[in-house]
Amino acid sequence: MRINDIYLAYASWGKAGKQRPILIVDYDDQTLSFYAITSKYHHKSKAMQAIRYPLVDWQGEGLAKQSYVVIDPHKRTH
Repeated sequence: MRINDIYLAYASWGKAGKQRPILIVDYDDQTLSFYAITSKYHHKSKAMQAIRYPLVDWQGEGLAKQSYVVIDPHKRTH
């Protein structure tokens, strides 16, 4: 695992879930910090668009659609 790499992570909500792409921001032995990646942009508000930055080589990263890093407070997991 390396900082600034894109990985797939399993996101769950209730009994459902699916794999989602994430951008690694930082990590150590116990904590992983990351930004979410989404393909949702054009139908979002101006405020939501302002925190989404396009991935230049989204196809090279193996993503199926133009995708955006959501620069919101980054998330952490243990």
